[in-house]
Amino acid sequence: MQNMNPGDLYKKVKISRADGSKPHVLVIGGGVSGLTTAWTLRNAGCKVTVVAEQYSELAPHDKEIVSEIAGALWEWPPAVCGSHGKDTDEQLKNLKRWCQISYIQFKDIADKYGASNTGIRKRTSCFLFERELNASGLKKKQEIEKICDEFSNDVPALIKKYNLNTDPDKKGFNIVDAYEHLSYVVDPKQYLHWLKGMVVQKDVALLHGILEDNIYEETPDLLRRYKADILINCTGMSSRELCGDEKMKPLRGILIHAKNDGKKFQKIESCISISQRDAELNASAEEKLKAQEGRFEFIVPRNDDIVILGGYAQMGKEKLHWDEEKHNFLQKMKEGCVNLYPDLEKAEFTSYYYRVGIRPFRDEPRVGQDEKEPRIFHNYGHGGSGYTLSYGCALDIRSVVKEYFEKEYRPRSNL
Repeated sequence: MQNMNPGDLYKKVKISRADGSKPHVLVIGGGVSGLTTAWTLRNAGCKVTVVAEQYSELAPHDKEIVSEIAGALWEWPPAVCGSHGKDTDEQLKNLKRWCQISYIQFKDIADKYGASNTGIRKRTSCFLFERELNASGLKKKQEIEKICDEFSNDVPALIKKYNLNTDPDKKGFNIVDAYEHLSYVVDPKQYLHWLKGMVVQKDVALLHGILEDNIYEETPDLLRRYKADILINCTGMSSRELCGDEKMKPLRGILIHAKNDGKKFQKIESCISISQRDAELNASAEEKLKAQEGRFEFIVPRNDDIVILGGYAQMGKEKLHWDEEKHNFLQKMKEGCVNLYPDLEKAEFTSYYYRVGIRPFRDEPRVGQDEKEPRIFHNYGHGGSGYTLSYGCALDIRSVVKEYFEKEYRPRSNL
């Protein structure tokens, strides 16, 4: 697999009507997909208006949008910590392209603007395995080595470097393979605050509003009301009702927030993860249960003060508030991370302790023009990989929108 040419991301693209005037694009949804799409289309010369019920704010943790609750670790597909979909060869081809574009963009943003402004931090990510990698796992490792910087596959050295628990008498892990590479972790609150500021500086209008009806019925009125030419739907899980998309499924994610200030234990600077989901046919009942629950040990330093621990990805669950079951999961998550990285036994948790969010899962992200209404475009269904896919999907939207205006507004001759 060849690396993407960075010029594909930064080449100048201008979207305009046949008369050279700016088209007006209406983006519905103010999460990471909506704002990234707005940023990309504005850079291509479009006038852009975003309408959302709520935007991310730096203030309290009790009024968060879904994009703020994400783990937001960039991963190469098929992901361990963020489910992408069914991961067929054809789907993986798109996912890999989208991921690679985002990797380059996160690197550029981190280098140009700094972590304190953007919330994007370079982090070494270490992935651990208790079974020999199968053919697809080996292929993924080989691709990561080509795509990502600072790759290492020295298993004994990685176990020692990360001080991992491999003692079976202390509930340690039988690590048979491992690799690390340079990745990027996004602090969602900080990043979305920065991204909002960037699009506002570019004269993108951020307005408040709610879609209450079917998107096909509302679009003509929305386009008239905002004097827009086309609509980009980035509403995530709400697209199940707005578009009648039965392929959308809720994927409930749970994360624990612990302090990572270096006072209770040495500050964690790298991401560590070991998947528990790939149970073999001859796996024990406990392993099969873990696989069904979508459990994985997941240790990610979000910013300079917080490390997030996980996790569970529960398909079909859409309640944010539930009691006894939730606390059992939280206890299992904490125990799993402590078993892997014993220093976490000393961890002090933040005042808000855990966060629960509903990821907009779809077997394949819906990115492109609507099949029925040519003035509607979609960018949703990214599951737990909204940040990882964000810039790649936005550039695909840029491409199809450009093609739309070239066709829709091409001068017609009567000769």
